[in-house]
Amino acid sequence: MDFDSPFSRWWRVSFSHDDPALAKLGGRIRSARKKLGWSQEQFADEAGLDRSYVGAIERGQRNISFLILCKIVEALNCDVAALTKSIPAPAAKVEATRKA
Repeated sequence: MDFDSPFSRWWRVSFSHDDPALAKLGGRIRSARKKLGWSQEQFADEAGLDRSYVGAIERGQRNISFLILCKIVEALNCDVAALTKSIPAPAAKVEATRKA
């Protein structure tokens, strides 16, 4: 298979993410799940998601939709703001960090 075909480039862009915001969100989801003492499989069952998909979310490898985020926060019994606060970092904080 040609690994530089238009399809493979589309696949890498569409399904492989390396974004700090996704990694931060995934880490917060993982932390909330662990606080509940759930395995990924238990959490996936509660949220109505596939376990491997949950793993990819927690690793920051999936750019999830708002509806998936709603399923996640419902399962975790929290609200969207609890997981997304300061993601992405406010521009003023980013600029201050760059100048430091």
